[in-house]
Amino acid sequence: MSSSTFSPSDNFNPPRENRLYPELFALHKEIHDFSKNLNDLSRLLEIQKRIVTLISEAEKEIQSAKQAKHDPKDWQYIRYNFLCIGDFLAFLYLDRFAFKHTYFDVETYQPKQSGGFISGKSGYENEMRCLEAVISLGVPAVLCDITNVLRYGDICVLAGNDPSFVEVKSSKTKDRRGRRQEKKLQTLCDFLISDRAENFRGRRGVTIRQEISNTPISYANEMQEAVEEAMKVGSTSFEIDECLKVVVIAGGNSNTDYISLFEKKTYPGPYLFSLMTGKQICRGNTIIHTL
Repeated sequence: MSSSTFSPSDNFNPPRENRLYPELFALHKEIHDFSKNLNDLSRLLEIQKRIVTLISEAEKEIQSAKQAKHDPKDWQYIRYNFLCIGDFLAFLYLDRFAFKHTYFDVETYQPKQSGGFISGKSGYENEMRCLEAVISLGVPAVLCDITNVLRYGDICVLAGNDPSFVEVKSSKTKDRRGRRQEKKLQTLCDFLISDRAENFRGRRGVTIRQEISNTPISYANEMQEAVEEAMKVGSTSFEIDECLKVVVIAGGNSNTDYISLFEKKTYPGPYLFSLMTGKQICRGNTIIHTL
């Protein structure tokens, strides 16, 4: 790979949302470093404050784009990525299967509606003060609104075996929506405590939760090696459990042999996912990452 410095032309005009990607990558590295010492709760709090600031900035750009009748999808995508960073914090502490229940509705098998925008949210200051109070007691916690997966409550306490939720209300009175949300949260909490529920998610009878004892399998090393190899030769691939093929292609390389990447097996149809754009192109059982 050439070591020469790239100099953009005078009329080079990158998309405005690009300015937030360095912050996204910096946060990603910060959380990797933080994962080595999960007891550093002051750092946990500061990371969340940074995420809130960046999500709020993206949300303001989304609102401005909508007002100008422009497509806000690029800003929505980077906001989604910052929410994924918030997910990282939660998953560092508790089991991923426990968090699965916080993503779905308790009345149907559909995902629960996600929270609204942080920017301009009434009660946000109270939520932050509550978060600071919980963390000051030596208990890890995360704001639910900076995640994709935590769709109940305002603050999730990351202690014990399962997530625990705190509702922060600025008013003692509750409207119909508030009472409904409270009921759903209580249903979820009862299920997490007892590991069973009646007519859960619309299914008749008793639903029982049972712990999965299998050790998680990570393919992070294989993915890293594939990326490094693709950067050298243009493309590479590896298979997972003989049913999923991951293809990594270094963009801009005209020497990519697409036929050899797929000739060993007959796949019913690939699922293409661009690492840079996040756009799905077609479905199947092959994941293609383009760099």
